[in-house]
Amino acid sequence: MKGKYKKITAAILMIFGGVLMCYPWISNWFYDHGVESSVNVYQKKIEKTDDRQLRGFWEDARMYNQALSRSEAMLTDPFTETEVPSENVSYYEILNTDGSGRMCFVDIPKIAVYLPVFHGTSAEVLRKGAGHLEGSSLPVGGRGTHAVVSAHTGINSSKLFSDLTEMEEGDLFFIHVLDKTMAYRVTKISVIRPEETSMLKVEKDKDLVSLVTCTPYGVNTHRLVVTGERTAYSEQVRQEAQKEKKPEKSKWMQAYKKAVLTGMAAASGAAAVTECAGRIKNRKERKRGHEKNMV
Repeated sequence: MKGKYKKITAAILMIFGGVLMCYPWISNWFYDHGVESSVNVYQKKIEKTDDRQLRGFWEDARMYNQALSRSEAMLTDPFTETEVPSENVSYYEILNTDGSGRMCFVDIPKIAVYLPVFHGTSAEVLRKGAGHLEGSSLPVGGRGTHAVVSAHTGINSSKLFSDLTEMEEGDLFFIHVLDKTMAYRVTKISVIRPEETSMLKVEKDKDLVSLVTCTPYGVNTHRLVVTGERTAYSEQVRQEAQKEKKPEKSKWMQAYKKAVLTGMAAASGAAAVTECAGRIKNRKERKRGHEKNMV
């Protein structure tokens, strides 16, 4: 009976350990489904918004960007919580159509990422999705704008921007904001120090969006900046982007697969040692019992 309980306990521990090792995939699956749900809610909200109100949202955002270009606001590292004062209209109210703080979605087909983008880059924001760097242009397009969107790398609850290292020049990503989808083609990929934010500034006559995350993976001393320039959006462009999709090259998945295999190997080794020790102990006990009976 004692041996039976040991086997049951061992089985429970193995199942529990398996669940823990698979947690990143389970968590990311739930996260992705949560995003899908929020996309549906957002789209329904926009569909129910009348044209006059939508035009007002666009106008507020464009006016904000114009005021921002005149002020030449200083940009900070997206992963610090330094606040930049907004001009004329409250930053946190623009594009905040449902009071959630969500302004748009960033869609990167090549690395299978679709994230909500929230106002600001506070720790709370970056735990639940991507953040828009206050002081950079709002992501509504237009010449002389440069929006900066940042997200974490290497967290176990969801992959976020962990696979941004797989992006290459020429790849496409999209910004879904209000009733419009805007396409951006990657033109530049750079690795900078946290304080080197000059490349995130507006460039005259260019419509840019930069995606920013920490690098190297797990070290995070620098910032990876993937910058795209606006290109015409069409169904053909969308299909082109879908062809770039390479989920099998996910660095995030590879890192956790390695962790799972290492954990399984360690658990198997520990189980083998325990089993071997148990057999040796049983053999010794049987030998002592046999010698006692002989006497």
